[in-house]
Amino acid sequence: MNVDNILIFLSGFMIGGFLCTRVEAFLVEKRFPEDRKPEEVMPYIKKLGFGGVFFSVLIGVVAFSLFPHPFIYGLCGGYALFAAKIGL
Repeated sequence: MNVDNILIFLSGFMIGGFLCTRVEAFLVEKRFPEDRKPEEVMPYIKKLGFGGVFFSVLIGVVAFSLFPHPFIYGLCGGYALFAAKIGL
């Protein structure tokens, strides 16, 4: 793996993380349009996290099998890591 592939992977990773935060914010806003209480929102966010990791890994494996490119691997990896919400 050369430097170009590493940079391509990292750019996909950053874009995947950004997409994850935006998609989850949109879904939380759509589900809870009024005032949100943390005890109501946290179970929903945890479900979104599990679903996000599952579908990101699934799509990543299928997409990387069809089109092996470091950007796709980074995109799905970034989305999965941000969806996991480590430490939350």
